[in-house]
Amino acid sequence: MDVVWLLNAFAASEISYSSARLSAYVDGSRPAGIVLDYDDQPRTRDAWMQPGTQAIAPVIRSTHFWTTADNALGKIETAIDSGSGGPDFLWLTVYTFRFDLNDAQALVGELSRRMGGNLEVVTPSAFFDLLRADFVRTAQSRLGAMEGDPIASILFSGMMESARARLQEAEASISVGDTNRAAYSSYLGLEDLRSVSSAETLLASLLVVLVAAALAVVAHRSSRSEDRPPERLRFGVLLITTAAVALLVFALREALDQNFWTYPTILVAVAIAGIHRPLRRWLDRAYAVRAPTAAALAALVFVALAIRTSAAFPLAVIGVLLAIDAYLARHPGTSSEVLLGLAFGTAIGFVGGFDLPTFAAVSILLVIPTLTVNGPPVRSTPGRPRSALIPGFVLALSLTPLSVAYYYSLALRLEFQGGALLTTAGALLVLAPTLALVARRTHPRIDPVVSEVAGLALAVVFSGLVLLSHGAVPTILALLGLFASLSYAGVAALNRFVAHGGQLGRVLATSILFLPLIVLFIRMPPIVISLTIARLPEAVESALYAPTVLIAAVALVLAVGIGLRDLLRDAVGKDYDREAHGGPEGP
Repeated sequence: MDVVWLLNAFAASEISYSSARLSAYVDGSRPAGIVLDYDDQPRTRDAWMQPGTQAIAPVIRSTHFWTTADNALGKIETAIDSGSGGPDFLWLTVYTFRFDLNDAQALVGELSRRMGGNLEVVTPSAFFDLLRADFVRTAQSRLGAMEGDPIASILFSGMMESARARLQEAEASISVGDTNRAAYSSYLGLEDLRSVSSAETLLASLLVVLVAAALAVVAHRSSRSEDRPPERLRFGVLLITTAAVALLVFALREALDQNFWTYPTILVAVAIAGIHRPLRRWLDRAYAVRAPTAAALAALVFVALAIRTSAAFPLAVIGVLLAIDAYLARHPGTSSEVLLGLAFGTAIGFVGGFDLPTFAAVSILLVIPTLTVNGPPVRSTPGRPRSALIPGFVLALSLTPLSVAYYYSLALRLEFQGGALLTTAGALLVLAPTLALVARRTHPRIDPVVSEVAGLALAVVFSGLVLLSHGAVPTILALLGLFASLSYAGVAALNRFVAHGGQLGRVLATSILFLPLIVLFIRMPPIVISLTIARLPEAVESALYAPTVLIAAVALVLAVGIGLRDLLRDAVGKDYDREAHGGPEGP
């Protein structure tokens, strides 16, 4: 058989074929190539060489022309712009219930026009021949480029030597006419080189954080004053926030792994989550000093039910918010503790193993801090509470590193796929807020409004840098700057809210409610919007496939809105004599 095309089901996300199953297809049919569905989701490589026990075959994932031409052009152009600049292999799938060959020809013609005629339509056999040759060419050029990298040669000499050996095997296979074996050896060599890039990326991120921490220490010592001691981290608030958010994410993962029909339960959870406030007041009356422990135990029961059945996900949200609220009502935290707990908990929930030991360890961390808290809740400031919607949303933006795990364009820029993307997202969730807090401690006296607007403005700048970046290290540094800027804006929003008499717990609860909504949005393939909701123009379709564009747009709107609101308040305050009217500064 020349080409095997494995049609895939489209549930909540792409169903990945295991390596063993694909190997069985390779051995059973000895194809010239295998085609899979859904090239716009970063679950596996775009193309790779699949070995069997008796044969080897190239594999490519197809790109769907499914809903509108604007959708197809938007995702294809975004992918081309995000690529490394080499040849782009496109296997176009036409949805024949909506389009015919004339529509496909028009789409290909428009692509060719935009690419200046640099588009070739070839037969399937020629397509896979070119793909095999490209594996060899790319591996050789990549190795040549990395030979001059002193970090790779010194710190990762073993992987570099492995890549050289693979390419020598490829050359030997070419000499005897075995193009499949040559392409497979080259692909393995490429994987070694990509592993080196991944390690260099992590090293570069850690170095940035360490350098920033050193600069913060120097700045703190040079400007030390007795009137404003540095904010200290207390592990109680950090632990309970981290553990509670991690448990919620475990329940969210279970709900998302079902199918689209479970998504309404997530929306219901967000809608009714406010029940936790009267429930917490009832616990305060019923259990007095042990209300935080009772709330933590109730949260564990509710999360366990949600993991068992997604219909109980609203209970998990209520339980987690109840546990956090009961603790923070007696032991108010700081903005640093809230930011780190939210980010660390999200990272643990998404990257941590979905198993009994992990769940048990997180559960223990949730309960232990509550055993040290006694007494009634701290009385809140009288009067109408301030709205926590905008500060909560700004804080929730610090969780957007999760987009790295789900967006195809970022996968192309980073040259990571699958599990490596999720690990990268987890690392950014930890490093970005850490870097933001280091920057905040370097200049603690900057007005919170100025810091918030500056952080959002920097996020816009770094979003543009991501669009200009190619390769793992430049892209990860730009992403670290982007997410650190958003975290910096988030901690500034917390400080501003507290300075005006607000409670951190309200902002944290609001941001936790935004968490499942953000995950739903970034996890849902953009094609679903044009398929089920509305046809969108190509510019919007392209933005939906490039998360940094969306983040920049949201950050820009927030920065302008917050800045204008602060200017208007200052203008009104200058014309209003509070003392003469018996205001806060009056008698």
